[in-house]
Formats: sequence, C-alpha cells, structure tokens
Amino acid sequence: MRATRQLWQEIREAYARRLASRGVCLSVERAWARTSDGRWLVLPAATDHPRPGAWWLGFDEQEMARRAAVGAILLCRSAGGAVADFGLPADLLREIAPDLALKGGTNQRQFTVVQRGDRYVLMMKGGRELDITGRRGDLSWLSPSVQPMAMTAREPEPAYGVPAECLGPMPDPSPPDLAAERRFFARCRDGKLEPIDPADLDEGATYLVVATSAAVIPVIGAERRILAEARRRGLPADLSEQHDHYAHGAPRR
Repeated sequence: MRATRQLWQEIREAYARRLASRGVCLSVERAWARTSDGRWLVLPAATDHPRPGAWWLGFDEQEMARRAAVGAILLCRSAGGAVADFGLPADLLREIAPDLALKGGTNQRQFTVVQRGDRYVLMMKGGRELDITGRRGDLSWLSPSVQPMAMTAREPEPAYGVPAECLGPMPDPSPPDLAAERRFFARCRDGKLEPIDPADLDEGATYLVVATSAAVIPVIGAERRILAEARRRGLPADLSEQHDHYAHGAPRR
C-alpha cells in the first residue's frame, strides 16, 4: 500500500508540473494543493485498480471548510498511464456533498468516478449518477488561463522542471487510506474460512473476522473484490443484488 500511496503522490506532482508549464503554480501538500496566491484546493488521486474504469477518491469535508478551499481536482489515472482531471468548484462540492457517501466515523466524503464509454459519472447515494464529463480539464474556476489538457503516459515532462516559487514542503507519503480494513469473500470448509480470491493478508498476523452470509456473488474475481469493498467505500446498498446493473448496465433484476 505504501507503493500505491507513493504512486498517488507522483500523479499529483506530475500534474502540478504540467500546470506549472502553463503558468499556474500549485504547491502539493499530501492530498491538498495551494496556489501561488494562497488558495487551497483538494487534489485527490487514484488509479483504476483493481477495476478498470472506476476510481475511488475522497475529501475531508470539515478540513475543506477550515481551509476555505476553492474546489477540488480529481485525478483519475488509468492502467495505461493516462490521467483524466475533473475540476469541481467549491459551490458544486457543497451542493453535492450530502449526496456523497460519508466514510463511517470520519469526515471523509467519498467520490466514486466510473467511466461509461466516453462519459464519466460520479456515483451518488441511492445509485444516482452525476455526469461530470464536461468537467474534465475544466479549471476555469481556478484560473481563466488554464486550458484543458490531456495527460498520457507518453507525454514528456517539461525539461525545465517546476519554477522555484511553485515548490512547497516535501509531502508526507503516508496520507490516510482505506487499507486498515480488509474485506473479501470466503468459503467455509471444515469449519475454516478460505478466501476465494487472494486476500493480501499478512502472514502470522491476527485478524478480527466479522462474517456476513452472501447468497449471490459475481463469478468474476475483480467484481468480487469490488463488491466486498462496496459498503465500506459507500457504494450503492443494493450492489450485491444488482452488481450486473452497476458493472455492465444490465436492467435491474
């Protein structure tokens, strides 16, 4: 997981370098960034592993209010290396926050971004969706001079690097994440639980296991892992019964 955190940080820093080459300075500090004129914004980043075309991100609602953040830029990196950026100004975030899942026991509002063909949608409570395709590359609320840009794995880094005035303190590579808790499907054999898929458990470690009966599960391993994490990540409550609908667009059963 530390390698994953480092990758997220590299995504943020690479994005800041590309903005700097266009005259906009962002000082990256963990999942936050600050403009050269002192304005804060949320800068969450994620990869689409283990499910291609789906990203889980979040922001601290109270911390956003405390910093008077002007908005958020969601950085969604695909397996091929391309990064899609979605600009969400603060007024939109305040409007949709009640419809975003709240991680239990925290102030973390959860973004679930799903790609459907050439569209991108933000999953809301109750299975509702908000189309954010038009928000891709839109940073007009941050600076009118910022034009939409596409980031790919092949795009070269600016040779001259980041201007000194854009540099901030070195970030902590260990921001909060969802790795403290493991969820997976398992079968009971001879009174013992056997994970159906690799559970990434630490050898010799002790775990508190809370078992819930599952009548129906997906046959595809990647979908099983998504479904196992669904409730904790704030995905729709009926995902277990309607996983074909959410994953493939099939009619509800």
